[in-house]
Amino acid sequence: MFKKKATCIFLVVLLLAGILLTFPSFAQQTPASLQQMQKLAAEEESITAYQNLLTYVETDSRNAALETSTGLREVYGGAYIDEAGALVVNVTDDSAVIQSELIQACKSDAIKYKIVANRLIDLTAAYTELISHLGDAPYFKVVLSETKNTIEVYTNQDIATCADYVTELVDGSLITLFREAETFTDCAILRAGDIATCDESNSWGTVGFPCYWENSDGTRYTGFVTAAHVVGAPSINTVPNSVSVNGTDFGTVNRSRYGNTVDAAFIVKDRSILPPWWILLPRLTNGESIDGWSDSSITPEGSTIRKFGATTGITQGTVISHRASITIGNYPFYSLTQTTLRAEPGDSGGPCIRSIGDENMLVGIMKGKDTNYSYYCRIDQIIKELSVTPIV
Repeated sequence: MFKKKATCIFLVVLLLAGILLTFPSFAQQTPASLQQMQKLAAEEESITAYQNLLTYVETDSRNAALETSTGLREVYGGAYIDEAGALVVNVTDDSAVIQSELIQACKSDAIKYKIVANRLIDLTAAYTELISHLGDAPYFKVVLSETKNTIEVYTNQDIATCADYVTELVDGSLITLFREAETFTDCAILRAGDIATCDESNSWGTVGFPCYWENSDGTRYTGFVTAAHVVGAPSINTVPNSVSVNGTDFGTVNRSRYGNTVDAAFIVKDRSILPPWWILLPRLTNGESIDGWSDSSITPEGSTIRKFGATTGITQGTVISHRASITIGNYPFYSLTQTTLRAEPGDSGGPCIRSIGDENMLVGIMKGKDTNYSYYCRIDQIIKELSVTPIV
């Protein structure tokens, strides 16, 4: 009898322990997961402070023309989120007056300061000049890094020759030169697939996001956006190639853009193929919703983002720069976002998401990768170039 009671008590204890461990609130958090949660919480506050800072600096820039500027723009060297999720503001002067003004600008005292050599206005001007020669110059990639407070210039030629060329254009103190082979590849894959498949180009990639386009008489056409090179570009930018999704005929390419700031195509739903009740939902592959979209310029370097791809699934990384310009073949691309997201062939066109609290904000679609980084096209540029509106 005693043995039976002891056995029952033991089983009940095991059952209760299993139930407690099933619920996250009772389960023991690992140090790594707790650290990540703390970072994301700090990052959310930092992004708000960064957006406040951008507004303040932009206003200060406008006031400079009226000679009523406070002078913050004259010392501002950019900003980024560090590994702990805190906002670090680069300044060329960290006097008490500047620190006080930055707290006022960010509307937060939870910020850090870092003394740097270069002002962001100087870096931006030099970056603009350098990318105006992209495609003809002896370099193939230019990246403005607020985190490093420099412009990185990459060449696959003699570095001394490139240095001579660059310093004829801009102040050499703003530049860091690197010699590197051109290894950039678009992340489509040349084989039949079951995600977003283009029969004519025999390639496949990932559905980016549902959207619609409205013509002049108010007729609305729904469909989705993916990378243009998945559905036939760059060879042809306008041909109405047929596209399937998960092996089912979907529709045709309505318009696409490959080059400048965008690698994207709008695939319009064929109403004669799909039943009337067939609709596009703003859902990610894991069931989460897409709650809106966000201009990448208000997402600081160091921010955490996720990518959804047909090949590598859901991956997480950080923003390295929003101003990465690169030549791919004869096509220059400007102001792509450089990230640490893992991306492989088949992930092209996949949505890149910034999550704040419970909201998933679409920031762009995956473009391609090189040896160390991956790149996405910004949602604001896609909307502008394709005249589409995301469905959220």
